[in-house]
Amino acid sequence: MEYPYILSLGKELEETGTISFTASVHPGARTTNVQNVFENNVIKINIAKPADQGKANKELIRFIAEHFSVPQVNVDIVTGEHSRLKGIRIIK
Repeated sequence: MEYPYILSLGKELEETGTISFTASVHPGARTTNVQNVFENNVIKINIAKPADQGKANKELIRFIAEHFSVPQVNVDIVTGEHSRLKGIRIIK
């Protein structure tokens, strides 16, 4: 399912070259996917890797990079590296 907020982020990335958003990450899921977008525009993302030695963060970066068609090096976790609530920045 494609959420309007995520579509607007993609459009903003194309227009401005950079976006930031907040993700609520839930590691240990069966699959990596967007589960929901809350009213406050926090994106809930299930991660199919454990929160162990950065595996979930690496999977999150891979998933986001693939979704927005950018190299993984262009996706940065700017806040919450050791938390479920993360600030994400993408540069085109």
